[in-house]
Amino acid sequence: MNLPSTNDGRQVLADYYHLSDLIQKQEYSQDDKNKILNIMNKYNGLLKTDDSKFISLIETRGHLIDITHTSIQVNGRAEVGFVKL
Repeated sequence: MNLPSTNDGRQVLADYYHLSDLIQKQEYSQDDKNKILNIMNKYNGLLKTDDSKFISLIETRGHLIDITHTSIQVNGRAEVGFVKL
């Protein structure tokens, strides 16, 4: 990842795994949606373009984020896709 410290890399990996776990849920609670937005907001570009330096969102079905880039517009895994490093 070429980051300044090992801890920085660990945080990216922790966020990736947490985001992946959240997106894979069959149904999203409002708390899940808030957590997804919070994690995605940490990575420049991820909310607006589905892509950041470290994490990408692959939308194979619907669109996870609404057009304003401020809320989750789907209710579960069946409507989205997955994330990748």
